[in-house]
Amino acid sequence: HRVLILFPDPWPKKKHHKRRLVQAAFVERLAKKIKNGGILHMATDWEPYAEEMLSIVKSCASLKYLSMMGPIYSQRPNTKFEQRGQRLGHVINDIISAKK
Repeated sequence: HRVLILFPDPWPKKKHHKRRLVQAAFVERLAKKIKNGGILHMATDWEPYAEEMLSIVKSCASLKYLSMMGPIYSQRPNTKFEQRGQRLGHVINDIISAKK
């Protein structure tokens, strides 16, 4: 019913982007496993990765994009990577979508 992907490694160097967890093929395969109405909730503090995640979710035919907002603490656990990002002054982005 719900899949959380919290603060995956952003692999910031362009030549390493192929190693990122959140890629179109992965999200398409994951969407097939989520029940109708189920939620895919991703969070990152790396702004370029958040933009890429958002683009991937919006292009996935099986998912309906719901929102991209700041932290939703009541709906997901707080992680050490989130705490580190906050200490560094990074904006936390939550990308939430639902299976159509």
